[in-house]
Order: sequence, then C-alpha cells, then structure tokens
Amino acid sequence: MLDGLDDVAWSELGHAYGDAGDVPDLLRRAAAGGDEAGEALAELYGCVFHQGTVYSATVAAVPFLTELARCAPEPRDEFVWLLGMLSDPHHAYGSAFDAVRAAIAAHADVLPPLLGDPDPQVRAAAAYALAQCAAPPAPLWDRWAVEEDAEVRASLALALGLLDPVRSGEPLSHAVVHAPPAERVAAALALTRNGAAWPDGAAAAVVGVMDDAEVEYAWQRHADWTDELLAVADDALAAALLEQMLASSSAQVRRAGVWGMTVRGQARRTAPALLLPMVRPLLDDPDEGVRGEAVGALRRSGAASALFAGELRAIAARYPRTADQVAITPELKAVETLMSLGDPGWIDPVCAAIAEGHDTGRIRLLRQGMPWSRQTLDEVRRRLAGADAAVTAVLAAVLGQWGSDAAPAVPELLAALPHAGEAVSRALARMGHATAETVPHLRALAERTGELEPAIDVWRVAGDPQWLVEALNGLLTGDRARPPATSYDLGEVGARLLPLVPAARRHLTGAVAATYPQCDIQILAARVLSAATGDPAPALPTVCAVLASEGPPASRAADLVADLAAAHPPAVADLEPVLRDRLDDHWCAVASARALWRLGVPPAELVTPLIAAITAPYGGGGAVPLLVDMGAVDAVAELDRLARRDERIVVSGIDDDIIWQDEWLRDRLRTAVAALRGL
Repeated sequence: MLDGLDDVAWSELGHAYGDAGDVPDLLRRAAAGGDEAGEALAELYGCVFHQGTVYSATVAAVPFLTELARCAPEPRDEFVWLLGMLSDPHHAYGSAFDAVRAAIAAHADVLPPLLGDPDPQVRAAAAYALAQCAAPPAPLWDRWAVEEDAEVRASLALALGLLDPVRSGEPLSHAVVHAPPAERVAAALALTRNGAAWPDGAAAAVVGVMDDAEVEYAWQRHADWTDELLAVADDALAAALLEQMLASSSAQVRRAGVWGMTVRGQARRTAPALLLPMVRPLLDDPDEGVRGEAVGALRRSGAASALFAGELRAIAARYPRTADQVAITPELKAVETLMSLGDPGWIDPVCAAIAEGHDTGRIRLLRQGMPWSRQTLDEVRRRLAGADAAVTAVLAAVLGQWGSDAAPAVPELLAALPHAGEAVSRALARMGHATAETVPHLRALAERTGELEPAIDVWRVAGDPQWLVEALNGLLTGDRARPPATSYDLGEVGARLLPLVPAARRHLTGAVAATYPQCDIQILAARVLSAATGDPAPALPTVCAVLASEGPPASRAADLVADLAAAHPPAVADLEPVLRDRLDDHWCAVASARALWRLGVPPAELVTPLIAAITAPYGGGGAVPLLVDMGAVDAVAELDRLARRDERIVVSGIDDDIIWQDEWLRDRLRTAVAALRGL
C-alpha cells in the first residue's frame, strides 16, 4: 500500500503550512489504523485542505487518498468523504481546485465498487463522492434499487438529484412525503436545489421530522440544512415551511423557523416585509429561548422591524435590569434595534442604566455607529441638559459619530464641556466645531492615549504640532504597537515633521513588511517623509511594494498614491500600471481607482472594476460615492440594477448587521443614481 509515495518530490510542493515534506509521514500514519490514523487524518485535513483551500500538495496526495479509501483499515469512510469534499465547489476552493478535481476524476474508478461496501458509512460517502465527480448515475440507480440503510438512501437521494434531476423527480417526490426522516429531508433538499415543485403535504411532512433528521455535513451548503431550504425555496414554499415551523409543538423547530426568517431575509430583500409579521405571536411564546430568538429576528431584519416599534420599546425599557448580564439579552437586542431604526426609544433605558452604574460596553452601536435621525438628535439634546458626566460622555460619542449632521447640538455640548471635557471635545472636533476651549481637553486626550486623531485636532485648531509629532513618533518607533486604521493626510503639517524623518526612513526598506500592521507603519512612514521633505521619491519603492501586495495595507498604499497624485502628480505617474493591476483586488480596487482617476484616467475606464467592488465581499464600501465624485454617468444603468434587484449584495459580516448594511447600500445606490442622472 502507498507504493510510489517516496517518488514524489513533496518538499517542492506546498500546503497550508509551507513545503509538503511532512505529507508522506501523515499518509503512512493515516494508513496504519487506530487512534493514530484519526490524528493523522486530522492533520492532513489541516495541511492539504485548510479551511477549504487546496494546494499543489493536495493534487499529489489524491492517488494515495483514493488508495486509502479503497483499502485502509479504519476509518475508510473519512477518506471517501474527503475525496468528495475536495471535488465539491461548495467546500473546496483555491488556485489548485481544478487540478485537484481532475486528479480525483482520473481515479474515480475506485468509487463505484464502494457503493456495495459492507460499511454503510462508506456507501454513503461513495454516493457523495461520485456525485461530486459528475460520474454516470447508473451505479447509483442500481444501489438505490437495493439499499435499505436510511442514511445511505439519504446520500443516494442527494446524489441522484444532482446527477439525474429529471429521472429522480418522481422518486424524490414520493420520498419527501413518505420516507424515513433522513431520506425525507434529503429528498426535500434535492428537490429544492433543482427548483422542483413539492407535492401536497410535503411541507408538513418535512417539518414533522425536523427534530429527528440530520444531513451529513459534506452535503450541506449552509450552516444547517433547514437554512438552505428556507433560503433557496420560492416565496410560497418558504412561507408554507415557516408557517408549519412556527406552529410546531417543538420549541427547537420554532427557534429554527425564527432563525430561518433571518436566513431568507439575508438572501432576499423582499423577505423581511413579507415574513416578519409571522413572528409576532412568538414574542409571547412559552419558551424563553423562542422569545429571545424572536427579538433577535427583529434585530436582524432591517427596516421591517419598525412594525414592532412598540414591542421593542417595551422590551428595551427593561434594559437597566439586565445591563450587567454577560449574555446577549433580548433587552440589549431591542435597544440596538431601536438605535438602528433611528427610534429614540433606546435613550431613556440606556441613560438609566448608566446612571445606575451599569457598563454599557456591550451595546456595540454606541461604539460603531448608528443612523442619524431628527427624532434621536432632538432627544439626545434634551437629555444632555443636566446630564452627569457619564451620561454626557456616552451621548457626546453618539453625536460625534454623526459629524456635521449633529451641529444643532453644539450649544448643549459646549454647556457640558466643563464636566465632560474630553468626550465633548472629541465629539465637537468630529462635528467640525473644535474651538480654543476644546484644545486643553484634546491635548490631554492626545497625551493620555497617544492617538493621532486628537493630536491632529490640536494641530488644526491651535497650530501646535507637539502632540502630533509625539503620537507619530510613538508609532514609528514601536512605542505604540497598532497603527490607526484611518489614513491621515499629513501634507499640511509639512516641515514640522522633519524630526521624524530618521525614524520614518527605517521603515522604508523597498520591500513589503511581514505583517499587515507593519505594512501600515510603512505607509505611515511614507506619508511622514513625503510631508516633511516635500519629496515622496525615496518612499515610493516601499509604497509600490506594499501596493503590489494583498490585503488592506495595499488599499492604504493606494490612498497615499491618490493623495500624492493631487500634490505631486509627476512623482507617482509611473505607478499607473501597478494601480491598474490592483483593480482586480477587492481590498484595493476603490483606492486604486481613486488614484487612477486623479492621475487622469477617464471615469468610463474605471466603472467596471468599481461595480465589481460594490458586490465584492469586502473592501468596496467607497465605490458608490467615488462613482458620483467622478461623474461616472456610464455607471447609472448598473447601479440602478443593483438597487432594484431582490438578491442581497451584502451577504457576509455580523448577522445582526447584514440586512441593515444592505439596506444602507441600497439607499446609497438610489441616491447615486439620482445624482448621476442629474448631471
């Protein structure tokens, strides 16, 4: 067994942790059986199939994995499941994926005999692996005719649905109503994936076995099989399933149904308004977990949760009683939902909790921002009058998040300056209203925290660069480990930064640093050098190296190039080819497009990558305003399509925020379309 293993140049191949010289030993240990085999297999997963990524070493391992699937002692089914997942685009990805899949297909002749293996787990895994190899369905139909094990029949049902959707329709339609639980839910998934209609009574039949049925992990495309049913089904079927689930006698099924509303809402924009009214009875459910999940559904459902504003205010009113709990309570969820709605109903309970000495740090939106609304602004202004220092600090932070939109509250903030100086001064600075009275507080804040933001504010208001120089020096010399996430334009400070040039030069090596934070410091050093000397040329090799790398630092490098394109266009003109290469990097596309535009590239040439950035998982947040700034009228049709489509654009992130963020993006798209049409 494993003949030829040592003939492979493993050390010249790579996996998740570097060269693949350890793979032969792992394969031999996996072939030995027993506990050691299980440990070796787990290590193999981590190396050649790391969190779904496949590598050159994965390709080379395939012939030996297929041999182990055929004749290893135990656990052979694990090798068969692994081969299937390595071929499954819902589990595996990476530049080597096509080669891995081709290698498995070339050795797929080992799989059909495993459909008759004495071990039912091997048979189930073989059905899955054959389906992922796009094998002819005949061996699967032969096994379907004689198989009696429910778990194997479930795997066969999903495999036949994938490989032979037309012929499998009739037996799957029968199974979805009459089969044992595992086969029934597998048939439900297969029919739904094929867009096939469910027979009468199927929704009730499937919900009736939800407590008893599981779907093998390899076959799942969502966190849970019920999530996929609700996300993929058409509106009528989704509503029928939810109606049955929410009325179930099982609290677990009711909770799954409430969560399913979120899953469908995160997939389709029209879903929350259609489905959320169904949750109302569950706010009074006898099961505490169901009640909590119902409030969680409101927190996750975007603007449609305004239908429940009264209920949310009543729940939020209890927040002072639960503010110190470690758990995420319904009261906390209600508070954050009201914040997201722009409903001021959160203010009284949060202020009461602060006054009682409770820590409100678990209210994430107090730190990360909530939408502006006139009603909330007016209520915050009212509460500031006579508020103590602790309450004032929290409310001032909210106003600071809103920037100039909070300007009507300037008189109340100035009145609170004597007893909450640092918090109020930071808020006034963020609103664009820092004055001489705020400088002592901003200076103290800069000295105490070493942050750049208050130090820059002191410079801008008082013309005093001391604190800015000290904050930058702390970053450049390593006294402060983490660089700021925001890019600051230091050009206006100019020669006052000359004392920092030696420290900055040490970071400008011409090569990209090893970690993202170190790369960010390199870009900060380039900003310091360029501003201090007026000559960015010595920094450009390092800037170019970071720009050509991957991840957020490349975006900050492009931001710097965009700033330099405005102040020193000839110095960065030669970077245009590198910037064009970064248009395909979702982290860097927007910043690169901005820099290219400032270098004179016509907006029409940048529309396609910016539209792609809008729909990318990360990094495209500034694409819409940039298109407006550029006057990119060629983007109108595509922006309008994105605004109108039912499919969500934002599909990843924190579950509580996904729908809200997609709705915010849709509003920005609509505003952009109107602005560009007006040009």
